[in-house]
Amino acid sequence: MEKDNYAAGVDVNRWFNTAQIDLAATTLDYKIWRLRGGDAIIIKALVGNTGNVYVGRQGLSTSSGFELSPGESLEVEYLPEKDSGEYIDLYAVCATAGDDVCIIVIP
Repeated sequence: MEKDNYAAGVDVNRWFNTAQIDLAATTLDYKIWRLRGGDAIIIKALVGNTGNVYVGRQGLSTSSGFELSPGESLEVEYLPEKDSGEYIDLYAVCATAGDDVCIIVIP
């Protein structure tokens, strides 16, 4: 089941967008963003987190995602043509309930 935990109602077609996503439960993978062709995103595990967070595709777990320790970040650029209509959904899961990630997206 998809979980749309990203900030709603924000115009992401202009400038950039930021959000913080609360990873409330360790058993759920939260959709953090839909990245469209030509977009770039930086995902950061908040410094105040007590455990690691993991980033990847839907269905990821703490043993299959890309690990981010508190304060670490990951930059992802999706390369297909900007107007191709292609996208990828990025998800995150936490090892400790209540840890957060923040994002900045540049279209």
